[in-house]
Amino acid sequence: MNKQAKILLVLALAAAGTAIAFVGSLDEGFKSVSEIVQEAPDYEGRHVELKATIVPGSLNRTADDHFTFQITDDKTELSVLWTKPIPNHEAGGSIDGRTVTIKGFLQADPHKGYVFHAEDMVVGCASKYEEKNTTATGDAAQAAA
Repeated sequence: MNKQAKILLVLALAAAGTAIAFVGSLDEGFKSVSEIVQEAPDYEGRHVELKATIVPGSLNRTADDHFTFQITDDKTELSVLWTKPIPNHEAGGSIDGRTVTIKGFLQADPHKGYVFHAEDMVVGCASKYEEKNTTATGDAAQAAA
């Protein structure tokens, strides 16, 4: 093999390695609450995206103006910590019992087992709300009672 062929081979291998590393760092798609809870040690600290339902009556405001609530996939429940204003749902409705898509990471908690630290949340049908741009990072927000 001549010198030019060796250089091309090294460049091709480097490009392939970079592509594999990039693909490995991408989000894995939606996970269920059951998947995350059953394999909690494997998901701890990893950013994931969940589709779930907020358990009615579980929304609470903490002393430092954060929110905690439970999510479920109808099989398993998981505690969530939310540190932003609650997203407005259809002009001010409650998020209790609503389907949500949330992104964040799982962290061990000595009192609750594991807590999902949500960083982004869309209430209801994701495509519907993305069109209207009413996610938690948008302008519309409500204060929980």
